[in-house]
Amino acid sequence: MKQINDKQLRANQTNALAGGVKTDAGKEAVRFNARKHGILANLISNYEQDFYQEILDQLIEEFKPKTAIETIIVE
Repeated sequence: MKQINDKQLRANQTNALAGGVKTDAGKEAVRFNARKHGILANLISNYEQDFYQEILDQLIEEFKPKTAIETIIVE
């Protein structure tokens, strides 16, 4: 794992205290990070991704989640 310097560590800690992404544009930009970089990264193929995105869009339209937890449950 790559080591970071003290200045970057302090910046990361300060940013973490800010509570994460706030804007709708930022939330949209990071919404699939777990599927791209995390434990779910290899879960679906590129072919399946379009299919699942269509299903997700339909679920969001139907349930209209208003809070973060509702969004997580729908996803």
